[in-house]
Amino acid sequence: MNGDALGKMLMKQQANCTNCNTSIQFEAGSVLAKKCNINENVLVCSKCFSAFTVLLTPRSLTLEKDVTHRYKEQLERCKQWQSQGLCLYCGGTLGGIIKKCKSCGKKK
Repeated sequence: MNGDALGKMLMKQQANCTNCNTSIQFEAGSVLAKKCNINENVLVCSKCFSAFTVLLTPRSLTLEKDVTHRYKEQLERCKQWQSQGLCLYCGGTLGGIIKKCKSCGKKK
């Protein structure tokens, strides 16, 4: 197995949120964490916006510890912006076909 195949396999690993039982894929959870300005090794649930430290192996993804309390402000802001249809990076207005932020230029 080459490095690219291993990387893709790791990104697809999933675990269920311990708070709302929603499936969290490693790639999606880490991207949402970055959008919420969390720059540590944390995954965020897209449904309830809970944050978790993780243990990732080629065979499994384990949510180790709920650390939502550490990032409460960032997560609440991100959840509010999502409910309002705003950019999760900066709270700016999204526009155009590809939903690009008019303030920071990032895609939804």
